[in-house]
Amino acid sequence: MGMMTEYQIYQIEAFRKKCGIEVPNPETQRLLRQLQEQCFEVIKIAELEISGIRDGDGAWHGSDVVRGFLSHLKYTSTQLARAYGIEEPDPDLALKQRTEIERNTAEIPW
Repeated sequence: MGMMTEYQIYQIEAFRKKCGIEVPNPETQRLLRQLQEQCFEVIKIAELEISGIRDGDGAWHGSDVVRGFLSHLKYTSTQLARAYGIEEPDPDLALKQRTEIERNTAEIPW
């Protein structure tokens, strides 16, 4: 592919503006790519952990891969939340929401 002309760039920007598409800033894009890569790693690590294979002989060597990776994932998630203006996530929020849903569902007479 060749270089984009100024007119092509103008057309893309006009299309984005007309459709209301807002591209994240470069730092947020970097964090989103990092999160995407980490999600693929989660799948690999989960498969190795679920199967019991781990490093090939049923054990992780050197350090706890799962715990270490979750630490990296939490850091990226926190940075991404800040980039979107979200305050520090409440770790108990999912539990509170699930409890609320269960309580509301229990009140529905089927």
